Amino acid sequence: MLLSVILGSGVLVSACSGGNQISVDVTEAPKETAAATIAAVTEQVTEPTTEPLTTQAPETKTSAKVYTGIELAGMNLQDIVAVMGEEYDTVNGVLTPAFSSESITYLYNNSILPGFYFTGFQEGNLDTNRFSIAIKDGAKLKNSVSSDMTYNELAVVIGDFDVQAVGGWSLVHYADVDGHSVAFCIEANDYLKQNMSGGRASSELLREANPNLHSIGLRTDR
Repeated sequence: MLLSVILGSGVLVSACSGGNQISVDVTEAPKETAAATIAAVTEQVTEPTTEPLTTQAPETKTSAKVYTGIELAGMNLQDIVAVMGEEYDTVNGVLTPAFSSESITYLYNNSILPGFYFTGFQEGNLDTNRFSIAIKDGAKLKNSVSSDMTYNELAVVIGDFDVQAVGGWSLVHYADVDGHSVAFCIEANDYLKQNMSGGRASSELLREANPNLHSIGLRTDR
């Protein structure tokens, strides 16, 4: 801040603050008036005080746990319903050829456990370890195996395999994965439909056709 006063026959009061200059001409003004003017200018150029800014830490959102089918298979069904917040819907249908070619009832909560459908339990009895899980729509059997893989992607993880038709063009390969009985279900694409014979498709044909998984069935009987 710069404040200068030049007194003489004419008095010029000048002040500078933050690069801005203020000039006041008090020519022939009485001393008292000049003194008052200088005080007023001084007050104008007093540097304002700036209050420190307070920054608020951003909210951190807790992500819901992402389960795999094998993790859920190790739980009691009632505990799984608790994970769902005790809220679930039911649907009747053939969600996977792994368990039945006919319509059966599944319970699910796609907001909390998307892609997992539970069946095979006695109606009204959720306190059980005996149930089956249909895994669909990209949900994972385990971290390295998801239900939306192609045959070639899956074969990298579990090795090559043949499939058997279980009704129409629904093809299934049964395997043991980490001690669990698993059915990998494939929907035949046009290439398979044109080249399959006897209701079977070899691993060589599957590599050429590279169909997508339709779903994965996981039994928890133990």
